[in-house]
Amino acid sequence: MVSPRTFPLLTEDRTLPCDQMLSIDSIRKDFPYFQIHNTNDDLWKKGINCMPHKEFNSIANNFLLWCKAMRRKKIFIVSHDGTITAYREILTKQKLTREDFLGETGWIRINVID
Repeated sequence: MVSPRTFPLLTEDRTLPCDQMLSIDSIRKDFPYFQIHNTNDDLWKKGINCMPHKEFNSIANNFLLWCKAMRRKKIFIVSHDGTITAYREILTKQKLTREDFLGETGWIRINVID
């Protein structure tokens, strides 16, 4: 699941106005060629924004396994800066901070090898 995620996680469970999630229907309509990871409806409604780390890590690792199972040479994941940083922590196994955000329209390339 790639959607807005607060980074670092805020304890008061509040989100920012930019953290509004798109519905799965609007994504399918606007991006008909995107492959969408099948997950339960509750996750699409609640999202991962303020989810506890342990639960997020489980869902994120499941998503990454799904990406791997697609057996593509390249996969592009487009998301919010906090979400990208949260996934970078998992993939690089490094502790990151807000200072590690990519900046406006930033991107990162990560080579994942078995």
